[in-house]
Amino acid sequence: MIEDAKAGKFDLIVTREVCRFARNTVDTLVATRELKNLGVEVYFVEDNIWTMDGDGELRLTIMATLAQEESRKVSERVKAGQHISRNNGVIYGSGNILG
Repeated sequence: MIEDAKAGKFDLIVTREVCRFARNTVDTLVATRELKNLGVEVYFVEDNIWTMDGDGELRLTIMATLAQEESRKVSERVKAGQHISRNNGVIYGSGNILG
């Protein structure tokens, strides 16, 4: 995406929501700042955030932080479920595990 932006292939990225763009606040801000410096705006539809707006980065920071925390909580719940399944002798997943 960044390489295509540097090549001038587009000037707008439309993303459904912040958590679909990146799962980490720092990664989100670094990528959107780099894109902004390249003249590429990012629009987050569900959150109605335009990165070129005056308050866009502040709102993006808040939403990215919430997305990161939600990702962390989901990860904890999945790991807890896997642990419980192992303790109960149940294979986690469909049983068709590869790798």
